Amino acid sequence: MNSLKRRRLLKGLSIILSAVCIISLLGCAQKTDVKPSENKGSSEAVKKKPDTLTEVKLGLPSKNMSYIPFYVAIKKGFYQNYNL
Repeated sequence: MNSLKRRRLLKGLSIILSAVCIISLLGCAQKTDVKPSENKGSSEAVKKKPDTLTEVKLGLPSKNMSYIPFYVAIKKGFYQNYNL
């Protein structure tokens, strides 16, 4: 293969790889559907805490370091904030 064909091939591959990267990054974008709040004076919707306690059962095979976020959330009371 001569150098001109090799340069064209590398240029084509770089364009294709760039396009794939851009398309994959666009696929990671979050949707921003903002619904207007019921209160016309407020620009931010109010989040309400559920009235009843929801029981969530979580089965963990053992107490090891990979499950530490669950235990920290229990200690910090994050689940109680959302009535879980």
